[in-house]
Amino acid sequence: MNARDLAKMNIQKSESLTEENKKVYEGMRIHLGFANVPELQLEELLLEILNHMLDGQKDEKNAHEIFGPDLEAYCNELIASLPKRNHWQTITNFIFMTSIMFGIYFAFTTGTAFIGSFFIEDTRVSIIHINLIYIAAALWLAIFMLKIVIRISKREAFTEKQTKYRMKIFIFYQILSFVIFLALAFLILDKFLFSFQLQIWQGAILALIFYALYKILYQKVNF
Repeated sequence: MNARDLAKMNIQKSESLTEENKKVYEGMRIHLGFANVPELQLEELLLEILNHMLDGQKDEKNAHEIFGPDLEAYCNELIASLPKRNHWQTITNFIFMTSIMFGIYFAFTTGTAFIGSFFIEDTRVSIIHINLIYIAAALWLAIFMLKIVIRISKREAFTEKQTKYRMKIFIFYQILSFVIFLALAFLILDKFLFSFQLQIWQGAILALIFYALYKILYQKVNF
């Protein structure tokens, strides 16, 4: 059984949990899900946790009575016992996410240029303008925002603490950094480097290439 089949089984099994135990299980799933471990081993571990919780429910035990009072420490012990993703799996995950972003980007810009060419009689409209500085900056922002969301989600998985203030501070910091980065890129580098143009057919080919890469990696990536 592969990881995706196990994930579906775990979702079905979790429906048999009590409201209290289901809430705890979701917290454990979030915390464990952000760990740097292969997906198959993670789903196997979650299945084992579910089986323990369902067995405990028969004796009218809650999750804290089954796993102990410190669920975060318990999850960290479980993570330490699991194998880590190798470098190839980590690189594959990064390429997978990047292929999605670039595929959407080229599909959107190509589609916009193609449709615009029918309504606006200007050759500039039918040309796709690419700036690698801006693309790299957007990718950098997305990665760092994802990292902080993961960090906060893991930290708050077992608490009711509100994190809106912390999230607002982080978003403000990232947006400010992003704006400064773009300003420097525009003033210094944009006039000289990393800017080029594509025809519509070239943009369409790139969109198809990134889509094909996404489909190839979809079966191999560890989410």
